Parts: sequence; structure tokens; C-alpha cells
Amino acid sequence: MKKVKERFRIVSYNLHGIQTNDGWRFGKIASELARLNVHICGFQEVINGNGIEDTSYQVAYHMNNITGLSYSTHWLYCHNFNGVYPEGLSILSSYPIINPLRIDLNEDLSSRLKPLLTRYALSCEINVGEGKVIFTTLHLDHHKERILRTSQAEKLVMEIENTYNMEDYLCSIITGDFNDLDNSPCLKYFKEKGYKDTYRAVNKKGGNTFHSERPTVRIDYILVKGEVLIEKSELVLYDSSLSDHVGILTTIGIQEKEVKVSKEKTAKKEKPLKAEDVGKTEDVGKTEEKERLKK
Repeated sequence: MKKVKERFRIVSYNLHGIQTNDGWRFGKIASELARLNVHICGFQEVINGNGIEDTSYQVAYHMNNITGLSYSTHWLYCHNFNGVYPEGLSILSSYPIINPLRIDLNEDLSSRLKPLLTRYALSCEINVGEGKVIFTTLHLDHHKERILRTSQAEKLVMEIENTYNMEDYLCSIITGDFNDLDNSPCLKYFKEKGYKDTYRAVNKKGGNTFHSERPTVRIDYILVKGEVLIEKSELVLYDSSLSDHVGILTTIGIQEKEVKVSKEKTAKKEKPLKAEDVGKTEDVGKTEEKERLKK
């Protein structure tokens, strides 16, 4: 088995817009993420504006104070929460966030249906030390027609494949609130395209993420495509005072690459000649030379 050269820990978590306990809950979320030694987070329902400071930045601020590390965030607007507060997606990372990209999930969908709310995915490149990963967070629509979410998944995968050359990256990671079950056409489509459900890859049962007070369904996922090791995946932030969702934490291992030795450069080991065979070998060489001269 190949050695794990480096590992990083990622979380998907729905911050649940605005709550009456916002004064302290982001500090508590940060404290738990810091305790878990999380490197990258994909957040959904992140508020930023109309008198409220970016809620994902508030988490990062507390994590910086707790850990002494430098966590940064990138927020993307999607729509207004309750028609008032700007809500969107965010990526938090202790690694630099490179080339953030907005991917539209509203127009040119194969289902020809319109999402009930404006939806985007937020993608970026993140250098995790041994190479770069493609990291995406999303919040698919809650439309009653499942085919809409499948068409959003199709468009997302197409945009990722058209934007990035997968050979340049260790893996592609998609995190978020998918608003769908693991046996849905949407999740089956991701599987067909090579994405692994990290929680189910290492846990045969469980994984329900909603509603956090008494979770009965699994609608939040971390999906990974690429030659990396899914070492562990578990539920975290299991506290209904923090959000109506439970978080997911997955540990990804980067394995050492096998060094391929060219056959041409590999010297073939020859058996040592015995003393009695030396003359025979020379005779064979002389015979071959004579035959060549005759021709």
C-alpha cells in the first residue's frame, strides 16, 4: 500500500442564514472547526450585507484568533434571504483561494425548468501543498421536480470539465446542500461522472444531516473525484442551536506517486559466467563473426 504523503480535512456546512443567537454561534462554530483541525470549508446560506458582516468571515475571524493560522474566505451572492438579506455561498480555507469562479445553475438547463431561487456554484483552485485541487460549494434548488437538480448537476459537471484540465489537479471536490437523497437521479448522475460520496465510501449506514434537531434525511454531501484516499468521513457540528443542518467532515489523503522506471533504462541483470563457459561464449562470438563475413 502506498504511503500517505499529506492529508487535509474538509467540511460542508449550511450556516442557516440568520438566527437570534448570531451574537455567539459563529464563535462556537469556529471553536469546533478549530478543534477538528479543519483546512477547507464549503458553506451555504451565508449572509453578507444589509448591516450584517459576512457570516463566513466571522467564523474565519474567530478561527484565526483560536489557531493563530490565517484563514480566508471568498463569498458569492446568490439571492436575498427573506427578500432582505444578501445570501450566498462561501469557501473558507487555511490555504490560498485561487481564481474563484461563479458557475450559473439557472440558465440553459436540460430540464428547461427554472429554479425557485437564483442558484450558483462557487468553484476555485486550492493548493494543498502536494498539488492543487478543484474545490466547489453549492446549494441546489428545492424545487419539487427532482429533474431540475439533475440538470443543475449536469451543467455544473460540464462547466468544471470545460474550465479545468483534470490532469493538472489531484482531485475535484464538490460540497454542499444538494436538497436531494443519495438514491436520487441527481446523486446517481454525479456517481456516473466518477464522483464518490465520501461519507458512504467509509460508512455503510447513517449520515442523516437534516433537520439537526432530529435528522431523518441525508441531503448534504462531500463528493470527490480523483486518485486520492478517503481516509475518514463523519458528522460534526451536531448541535441544533448552531444550524438546522448537521455538518460533514472528510479527511482526504494524498498518496505518494509511484515512480515508473523505464524498461529501456533498466539494466538487465546477467548471470555471472562460469569458468567452463567462457570459451564457449567466445566461440559463439567467433562463429557469429565468421557467418557475418561470409555474407
